[in-house]
Amino acid sequence: MEALFEVSGISRQAFHQWRIRKNCPSKATTQDRVISIAKQVRAQYLPGSSARVVYTYIRNKHPQLNAELKGWGKHRFESLCLKNGLRIETKRFIPKTTVHGDFCYPNLVEGLKISDINTVWVSDICYIFGKNGTLIGYATTLIDIYSRLLLGLSFSNSMRAFETANTVLAQAANYRKLKCYQKLIFHSDGGKQFIENQFINTLRSLNIQSSMAENCYENAFAEAFNDTLKNHILFDLNLNSFSQLKKHEQFVKQTYNLNKPHSSLNGLTPVEFELNLLNLQPCQRTILEIKPKKNQMDQFKTVFL
Repeated sequence: MEALFEVSGISRQAFHQWRIRKNCPSKATTQDRVISIAKQVRAQYLPGSSARVVYTYIRNKHPQLNAELKGWGKHRFESLCLKNGLRIETKRFIPKTTVHGDFCYPNLVEGLKISDINTVWVSDICYIFGKNGTLIGYATTLIDIYSRLLLGLSFSNSMRAFETANTVLAQAANYRKLKCYQKLIFHSDGGKQFIENQFINTLRSLNIQSSMAENCYENAFAEAFNDTLKNHILFDLNLNSFSQLKKHEQFVKQTYNLNKPHSSLNGLTPVEFELNLLNLQPCQRTILEIKPKKNQMDQFKTVFL
């Protein structure tokens, strides 16, 4: 048989897989049903996500839909979704102009190499526009840059510190449940909210250092996530009022942390990635280098789609 495999140019594994398919034929899921499944996943679990992310979620996270999706590989699934309009619309990224405070901390994360959570947290504030084009609120996010975990998310109708920076910091501290951190850096732009007295006092009480970006490219990770949040995730939810936006706060946070697989995390969600870290020695962990280059904005954007 080995000689036959060699002459025919096929492997033993491919031959046995062919025999299994021949003896156990299965009818492929219809195109209409595949599109229905893709729309269902985007609506319920992964709003604004690409076809590839949807496919990965179905195969790894949803046994029922995975069993139903027969005869469809990744590329065929993607092709069908794209032909039926289930694509991510690429929007031109225009960095917002931040109103800087009277003081700006130095950038402590440039060129930093990290291999653990609670090393660098990044935060940013952005405007949220409804489907009708009107301003409906503001989003403040706080992310652990190593695991991509969304530690804090606040939708507010003002940009005051107690509704933005203070809120997400409190959420992050409550989630991590540590009274004191070792070598943790909080990195943001130079917005006034991030130098407000109560905010700074809370950081210092937790032994967290402040770091600030001089421009949007030095806070590329947070900027890119917020761009994805407002132009893809929230845009897909068809929101037109602050009350609608606020109701989706926990949905967005849980959906992103629990459902969204990341190629940069080996196909794991942020929560799964952090759980997996518990089983890895420091020498086994991936090293993430923070490079504040202009072209890194596009690199980080692809991480979240």
